[in-house]
Amino acid sequence: TNTLELYETGNVKVTNGQLEVEGGGISFLTNNKTIQTGSSSNMLGIQGGATNMGGRIELRGGNDSGDIRFYAQGTTSTQVERLRLSNDGHLSLRNAGNSPQEIQWYSNTSLSASIGWGNGSANWEFKHYRSDSQAGAPYANIDFLTGSTSSPTRALRITEDGMLLLGETNDDGMTSYDLGMKNGR
Repeated sequence: TNTLELYETGNVKVTNGQLEVEGGGISFLTNNKTIQTGSSSNMLGIQGGATNMGGRIELRGGNDSGDIRFYAQGTTSTQVERLRLSNDGHLSLRNAGNSPQEIQWYSNTSLSASIGWGNGSANWEFKHYRSDSQAGAPYANIDFLTGSTSSPTRALRITEDGMLLLGETNDDGMTSYDLGMKNGR
């Protein structure tokens, strides 16, 4: 039996059916409102499409795995998990094949940098999408900083033109370092 019940408290209950909103949306007009399942062992899913769901977010209850999973798969009904935030705070990229997985940074619509790894090549790839023709190469470098909880210092720099600077202390990246190498020199 399908039923719709309206309570004096303002609650609405739909039994053996689903709530459908046509031509509008769902709004919360006051603070601290919640969408939840009926059990801490359940999962709540939000998805873009019906049969071919496209993007989907699953929120898992605390008595289940307690994680948040993100799916993106395009024009197929088979879910493909792409990202997971676990209940212990770990963020993991997920991929079903050997193609590279990347974290990408954009400035507006231009790709600025990426860090990637792929099972096909099994190599880490750190990419910086900028060139620099200025003296001292102040831009387009990859820096590794270490040694402080508030203000770490640069320990290693790889310059845009391929120079490796260890212990480099001058911001121009070229004049003061403990060890510098370029093309075997």
